[in-house]
Amino acid sequence: MSRFYWWRRYPKKKKFNPKHAHKLKPLVLQQIEHGDFDESDYKRQANEEFKTRDKELKAFVDSYTGTTPEQDHRYLEIERRYRKRYNKLMKDYDWEEGNILLDFKLALIDHFEVDVWDKCLSKAFDLDTNGAESFYFLYSKLSKQTKEQYA
Repeated sequence: MSRFYWWRRYPKKKKFNPKHAHKLKPLVLQQIEHGDFDESDYKRQANEEFKTRDKELKAFVDSYTGTTPEQDHRYLEIERRYRKRYNKLMKDYDWEEGNILLDFKLALIDHFEVDVWDKCLSKAFDLDTNGAESFYFLYSKLSKQTKEQYA
């Protein structure tokens, strides 16, 4: 990884290239199927940091010859290092989740040419909709109703 993103252990997932889009299927639906609007991977990576930290701390405690390994500066350094990486990953997660949601909203508005985002969100919470694809079809249904209502 880049020295500017030292806390990330894995490369980012590539977004769907519109050049490879199938002509008979909406681009937004193809992006959903590709996973462009899925939850960010940084949360999983952040949780993985804790597991790695626990393994390293256990190895340190097992090899420690003193009386209280939790008071040793090396133990605290291991904790601090993993905590810093965790915090950076969670910051990236929050930032990327906001961008994914905004991109999804703009893609739906651009595709359906109608903004029924707020109405669709409340309806999705009422129906307990799960996943971007079911949200897409709900948005489609509500946009069609809105267009018919104002046509």
